[in-house]
Amino acid sequence: MLFGGATASEAQPAPAKAAAKKAAAKKAAAKKAAAAKKADAPDEPENPTLTQIKALNGEAVTAFTAYSFSKGMTKLRQALALAYQSKLVSDPALAPTYILLGMGVIAHKDDLYRGLHYLTRAVRLKRKVGMPRTLVTPQILRIYRSAKRAVEAVGDPPEIKLALHVERVQTALDTVRKDARGLVHEPVDDVKHGLPIPVRAVAGVDIRATKFFLYFRAAGKVKYQRLPMKLSQGAWRAAIPGAIAKGRYVHYYIEARDQRGRIAASSGAAKMPHVATVKFF
Repeated sequence: MLFGGATASEAQPAPAKAAAKKAAAKKAAAKKAAAAKKADAPDEPENPTLTQIKALNGEAVTAFTAYSFSKGMTKLRQALALAYQSKLVSDPALAPTYILLGMGVIAHKDDLYRGLHYLTRAVRLKRKVGMPRTLVTPQILRIYRSAKRAVEAVGDPPEIKLALHVERVQTALDTVRKDARGLVHEPVDDVKHGLPIPVRAVAGVDIRATKFFLYFRAAGKVKYQRLPMKLSQGAWRAAIPGAIAKGRYVHYYIEARDQRGRIAASSGAAKMPHVATVKFF
């Protein structure tokens, strides 16, 4: 109420009121038009590689549901190969692939450690990644929750240049293209108990490094040991001593360093190493 009994609306000049109403109506119309345009706009096409990866994930779920674990794991390895070759290894869309890999090794091989490794990778890529309910068991759910707790406690790994993974079933290091990019390494999955573990990597054309190092640790150890890698026949090579392969698994990763000692590229990392399972045969 203003002086003299007039309200604020009564005191406002008529032209000003009309202008305010016109501006409000114009703003509402513009907002409505923008919403309609957004609704009518076609969706952006999805990356073809991600489409293939999703399809392979679906085929893996179908195979797991039918208890065909070997077939399902093959589909998931193909999905990983596509992701690495297309440099999509850090894309959150790859999280479901790692979820399924973790579920597969737990259900099929009862490999709880490798299952935790895959599930942790999935949660790192996408914190709220879910699991197919039809495949969840109490054991898998327990390990999944452990992975989430681990990621929340440790946090995200440092930002470094990721390696170009080469899937063994499709490509070997012997056939690496001359124009390959990144640090090309074929991860060692299974090793024999007590025997040396040969590791090799090839530097892509974009890698400016003068020294390569292999870091490794035995099962249950915290600290990594380090070996310099030597260039031989176009690949950087080193061997993890057989004494390290006495437990259930071996952790390792590779770093390429430039003249100043800075990391130029890596395959794996201290917090996300490659895992080689020790086989007693």
